[in-house]
Amino acid sequence: SIRDIPVLCWDKVRYIGDKIAAVAAETREAAEEAVGLIEVEYEELPAVFDPLKAMEPGAPILHDDASVYDGAPQAIMVKDIPNVCNRLIWKKGDIDQGFRESDRVIEHTFRIPLRHQGYIEPQAFLVAVEDDGQVLAWSSSKSPFGTRSQLAKAIGLPPAAMPIVIISPVRGRQPVVLRPAERLRRDPAWPHRPRGQVGHGTPSALIAIVFPAGWRADRPCWRGR
Repeated sequence: SIRDIPVLCWDKVRYIGDKIAAVAAETREAAEEAVGLIEVEYEELPAVFDPLKAMEPGAPILHDDASVYDGAPQAIMVKDIPNVCNRLIWKKGDIDQGFRESDRVIEHTFRIPLRHQGYIEPQAFLVAVEDDGQVLAWSSSKSPFGTRSQLAKAIGLPPAAMPIVIISPVRGRQPVVLRPAERLRRDPAWPHRPRGQVGHGTPSALIAIVFPAGWRADRPCWRGR
């Protein structure tokens, strides 16, 4: 998958869930107090909130060059449509001929808003760095091998050097907790509160489906694309 969400932003913040700082503290209260002392100056940039408008000429560009990201699908990258990473086409039959032979063609646009699964379990991650450099991790993730692979790639260690223990089947966030562990020689835990899960998570995106369909009076069938 394309790695287009940094652990901490360094030049541009694209949505409310982008992280800009990390705090390590002995207690939750101390961490929350430290977060309240962080000051950030933002330059407001043009925004776009509709997937169809984001593809129009002149739309604000969210990623200057998505092809430079690790994991970018170079073979199918789209260059001629703003804010589009790739384009996949599935086709069966002659769609254009089907529309030409139709007695009536109608088109609907369906929109699906942002949504979140609303996990019952908390999203949490615990890391312990041993004296020999081995990293032990406990994650509320449903994908132990994927979690280990992403964490290893993020911090530059081989996957074999970091066993992952799954503690509940939900998705976790990993790399931001390890650097404080190395500096403080502590075993940090990073639980996501429900409000943070909804605001910071990216389980789904806005979806717009444009569906034209053809109909023939002598053959009640639909042709769509």
